[in-house]
Amino acid sequence: MQNLKDICRIIISDVHLGSISSNESDLLRFLKEKEFDELIINGDFLDLIKCPDFKPSSLEIINYLIESEKRIIYIIGNHDSPIKSFSEKRLANVEFKTSHSFTYFDREYFITHGDNYDSGLVKYSGLMKIISLAQDFIERTLNLDLSSMLSKIIKRKERVKSFWNIVDSKIESDVVIIGHLHRPEVLIWVDENSRVKTYANTGDWVENNTYIEISNGLLRLKKFKN
Repeated sequence: MQNLKDICRIIISDVHLGSISSNESDLLRFLKEKEFDELIINGDFLDLIKCPDFKPSSLEIINYLIESEKRIIYIIGNHDSPIKSFSEKRLANVEFKTSHSFTYFDREYFITHGDNYDSGLVKYSGLMKIISLAQDFIERTLNLDLSSMLSKIIKRKERVKSFWNIVDSKIESDVVIIGHLHRPEVLIWVDENSRVKTYANTGDWVENNTYIEISNGLLRLKKFKN
């Protein structure tokens, strides 16, 4: 039996499969080339609140997941919300969840997509569907990637605000990993009880092609370069 400490976990998020800006061919190559034991998809894998236009590469990726012998955990995000009822169910070897926790090298890990820490318009799912449909129409008509453009406009102080929203939520885990923001980053600090805490964001497969690897007792934020 494999020692749990030897397992290599890979975490990806925000693939937005079916959207105009998803780097599907890069992701497919990454999945086939990368050696790992467990894949955690941290939300927004499918872009179901827009009008997805799935390509042959989309089917290849889905087939890879279903036919893989590896453990695959699918955390449902806000763009995956139409399949929220799949939570705690399985499709082949794919386990659907709203969050995932595990202990590794005596540190508690907590993974969730991150939209639950949002405020403002994102909290209103009906309105977000209307906005997303309008965004999808503009992107396909003008061949633009509005999501990446808006991400670049957001100021650094708002990034930090998002981070502190998570810290203030009093999560007891040593490591908190989210996606959602499309901003690959890792922040480490010491809390009032002298515990080393880690916040990490996986980034996305629209603009950054980034992922998190957890192996050999370490968390690493990496970029796949085609």
